[in-house]
Amino acid sequence: MKDIFLVLVLMFLGVCFFVAGPESYPFHQGQYSAFFFLKNWLALFFVLILILFGFRRSWDQIHLAGLLRKTDKELEVCRNRYYKIYENIRDIYCEILFDGTILEVSPAIINFTGYSREDFLGEKIYRFYAEPGKKDIMVRHLLDHGELKNFELDFLTRWGSIYTGSLNCILERDKRGEPLCIYGTMRDVTEWRRTIRLLEESEQKYREIFENIQDVYYEIDMEGKIIELSPAIEKISLYQREDLIGTCLFSCCENPEKTGADLFTDINELGFLHDFELSFKSRDGRVRNCSLSAGMVFDDKGKPLRVIGSIRDITDRKQAEQALRKSRDGLEERVAERTAELLHTNQKLLREIEDRKHIETELLRREETFRALTENSTDIIIRFAKDLSLVFANSAVKRMTGLPAHEVRGKTLYDAQFHQNLCHLMEQQLPLVFEEGISSSFIFSCPDNRGGQIYDWRVVPEWSGDGKVVSVLCTARDITLLKSAENRIKVLTQELIRAQENERQRIARDLHDHIAQDLATLKIMSQNLFDVWEDVPHVLRQRAEILNRTLGNSIQSVRDLAYDLRPPTLDALGLVRTLFVYCEDVSSKYGIPVDFSSAGMDALNLDFDTEINLYRLLQEALSNVRKHASATRVTVRLVASHPHIILRIEDDGKGFDPDVRMGEAVREKRMGLRSMEERVALLEGEMKIMSAPGMGTRIHIKVAMRLKENDHLLPLLTRFPHDIGSM
Repeated sequence: MKDIFLVLVLMFLGVCFFVAGPESYPFHQGQYSAFFFLKNWLALFFVLILILFGFRRSWDQIHLAGLLRKTDKELEVCRNRYYKIYENIRDIYCEILFDGTILEVSPAIINFTGYSREDFLGEKIYRFYAEPGKKDIMVRHLLDHGELKNFELDFLTRWGSIYTGSLNCILERDKRGEPLCIYGTMRDVTEWRRTIRLLEESEQKYREIFENIQDVYYEIDMEGKIIELSPAIEKISLYQREDLIGTCLFSCCENPEKTGADLFTDINELGFLHDFELSFKSRDGRVRNCSLSAGMVFDDKGKPLRVIGSIRDITDRKQAEQALRKSRDGLEERVAERTAELLHTNQKLLREIEDRKHIETELLRREETFRALTENSTDIIIRFAKDLSLVFANSAVKRMTGLPAHEVRGKTLYDAQFHQNLCHLMEQQLPLVFEEGISSSFIFSCPDNRGGQIYDWRVVPEWSGDGKVVSVLCTARDITLLKSAENRIKVLTQELIRAQENERQRIARDLHDHIAQDLATLKIMSQNLFDVWEDVPHVLRQRAEILNRTLGNSIQSVRDLAYDLRPPTLDALGLVRTLFVYCEDVSSKYGIPVDFSSAGMDALNLDFDTEINLYRLLQEALSNVRKHASATRVTVRLVASHPHIILRIEDDGKGFDPDVRMGEAVREKRMGLRSMEERVALLEGEMKIMSAPGMGTRIHIKVAMRLKENDHLLPLLTRFPHDIGSM
């Protein structure tokens, strides 16, 4: 506009100057008029040139302004077209900052996720990912390549389902090369992905059918060469499937050329074949009769491509048909034979009837035998139906219920006057046996005026022909005398161990008081043997020193033996201090660090059997560690957890298999672990050995807390929790 205004001003001045003429010029004089007139006309010419130049510039500006207006109109058309595409496109267009903030997203997002465009704007795109871990993969790929093509992402929709989108985008960078923004589109491939999964499942089903179908599926080209075969061909031909692919299908037939020509002739005429019979020679030379079905496959132009179909082995059927024909041909000849066979069959049936009578008689006899055995058995035998009623009971049941067997049958346990605790126990056991079909056993003590009877109950399911539990058979054996004998054996064993410990104590006292003192006296005498002689040979003095050292070692061995037989500190210092001293002795003597600690034991005054057996158990355990474990550290914990005492020994040695080791100990006549089990059993406790090769060994011993008579737990014991055994 400035150029146009300047041109108009110059044109106006030039016109005015030309109309006024030279008389109006201020420099006009008579003698100089021609010269000045020529000079001003040159200026006018120059002004005209400027006017033309300005006019050309103005024309270019006017033309450029017209182009700009046209461009604005086209840009508006493109913008309207873009917004129509933007609002109606099925794919999703998006603009996202590199930090994940959504700048723009097309309205189509609501059709796939259920969220509107406004729900997405300003949010982080990662919030909608079903798999947030894909964020790092996408960012790394964008930084490396600057774009993504067909990158699949799963989004969570408003309805909780998964939306799968295929993302195509580019990364925009600023002038410094830093990532700035991501532009891209995303296409819904959820249905496509579902279709792919369905195709994979369909292919898997086809593959399973293909591999497991009894008939042979095949594909051949138009020359008869095998393209595909199912594995069932191996059963018919004894050839491997891979050996036959690429060969002619009819090469194993008796007349390959004729068979192939007949098949292709028939299939070209009809387009398909059913039950085309041919004979194959298998690998072992046998002839297999087969029935072939075939169909032609054409391309888009109707040109035959290949033949597909199935082959069924009908050798057995052919043999059956042949046998049927022979049977039909000889039917008339066999009428008389059949009559004779019927007579023979009749006689056979008569014999079977007679045999059945004998069997029934034998069954009756065995039933009587069974009844005699059950009625005269000292064990209680009862049978329960599914409703937990007694359908059978022998006469021994009277000892428990006081009722005869015929009055017990058909009643429940409560009606039959069984002990109430036994009724409760049976109500728990019997339904489990009926449901799971697993046998069980338990010990039940039935109290009475004479101190009670102890019964060993066995519960066994009885099965029907279809594999269902129809009844449960229970037997109860009186083991009162057996349990009494076991208790007597336990008491005798305890007395034996007590006598053994007493004998050990006596031997230890004799060793310490006599033999050790005599050896000490002998050592003193040997040390003072040469005090009265000054010129004793040096060799003789050396031998005397050797004798003194030998006597010292013997004294120490006798003292160690006496200590092992009966530690004197057990009576003087108590169990805890004795075990601590013993662990310290093992550490110093054998170089194996033993970490011993106790809790809640100082307030207890245990009886003699508990103390000496706990000491022997730790003694045997550390001896086994020293001999076999190759351990570098041992941990010992002794804890009082009312009403039990827990002893726990752990080492970091080479470990062993407890089951294997127990078997080897029996064969090798080693009594270490076995004696530990017996001592724990005498203390009415349990011992668990947890070990594995290379994993060390843990021994967990829990015994009953038995105090001396007229001794009670001190209030100090209540300071320790009962679950301290789990330390």
